[in-house]
Amino acid sequence: MSSIKEDGMIKFLVAADFSPISFGGWHLLNAHLQKVTDLPIHMVVAESRSEQKDGLFHQKNPLVYADPMDAVQLVQEQGYLPVARLRGESDEVLLVGAAEGAYQGAADVKAACKILAADSVHLRQAGLRLLPDLTQADVEWVNVETFQETARRLTNQEADAAVLLNSTFALLLPGTRNRLKILAQSQMGGLHHAVLLHPDYAEKQPAFTEAFAKLDESPEGKRILMDLELAGFDALSAEEMTAMAGRLATEQAAEESAAEAETETETETEAEQ
Repeated sequence: MSSIKEDGMIKFLVAADFSPISFGGWHLLNAHLQKVTDLPIHMVVAESRSEQKDGLFHQKNPLVYADPMDAVQLVQEQGYLPVARLRGESDEVLLVGAAEGAYQGAADVKAACKILAADSVHLRQAGLRLLPDLTQADVEWVNVETFQETARRLTNQEADAAVLLNSTFALLLPGTRNRLKILAQSQMGGLHHAVLLHPDYAEKQPAFTEAFAKLDESPEGKRILMDLELAGFDALSAEEMTAMAGRLATEQAAEESAAEAETETETETEAEQ
């Protein structure tokens, strides 16, 4: 495999989970990063989940902005380095249904249900934890490429519910959100979109961390954040990244433990019969 440094360009892959209104802000951020780091940065915006997943996990982009689920996977599987995290509240996982649908809460969603979700292992595992009586075998996962598709298919009641991040839900237009309702929300804490750096560029980590963390300290940076509709970025340590991974692992472990307990109960029942 050829080195990702060969063309001299530092590609910056941005996840496609932001409002179209803020698209220009990302280009301004790219130009700002070029100026303050004196590096040839080229931003690439993924237009769909498939394109985003390919860029994150198969193209080895030097710099990425990813949701907490993908960020954890990149650190664990490819050794990406933490740079900065989005400032603000934890980006929790939501289970959402149609406002006019029959479900009033997660407990109403039964086996053989169809759940819309992006193709993300961690996201689906976290979503399954919001369905107290179900296992993977009870759910038919339906891939969605964009948050707009999720909203459209859910309001058309093409599925029973959808799993998405709180930040994604907030991107929907008010009229669209009014046609949906939140059935359940995770309480993991400490989940944030993150900027990560490929280990081949480890020597650039301090420069990128400083560039993002100090974005709100200049008039230009404040204007960029306003265009992005973001509060700002904070430096992200390896310890914080490990803690984020631990929260998701705890969710997965709890799910596996529940599945094992159910299997043991079924086995004991069969033995008694």
